[in-house]
Amino acid sequence: MASDQINRILEAEQKAAQIEKDTRIQADGIIERARDQAITDRENTLRETADKVRQLRADFLASDEKTLSSVRERAEESAKALRAKATPNMDSVVALTVDFIVGKG
Repeated sequence: MASDQINRILEAEQKAAQIEKDTRIQADGIIERARDQAITDRENTLRETADKVRQLRADFLASDEKTLSSVRERAEESAKALRAKATPNMDSVVALTVDFIVGKG
C-alpha cells in the first residue's frame, strides 16, 4: 500500500513535470509567434509610413508647382500690363533721354 502511494506520488510528480514542460514549450511557441508578428507589424508600419511620406511629398510638390505656376502667371500678367502702359510713352521718353544726353534739355 505504501509503495502504491509512493508510486502514485511519483507518477503525479512525473505528470506535473510533463505538464510544466509542455506548458513551457507552448509558452515559448506563443512568445516566438508574438515576436514574429511584432516584427511583421513593425515592417508593415514602416513600409506604410514610407508610402504615406512619399505620397505626401508628391502631393506637396504638385501643390507647390501649381502655386508657383499661378504666381508666374500673375507676374507675367502684371508685366504685360506694365508694358502696355509704358509702350505708348516710349517714344517721348526716348526723345527726352536723347535730348538730355545731347544737352538740349
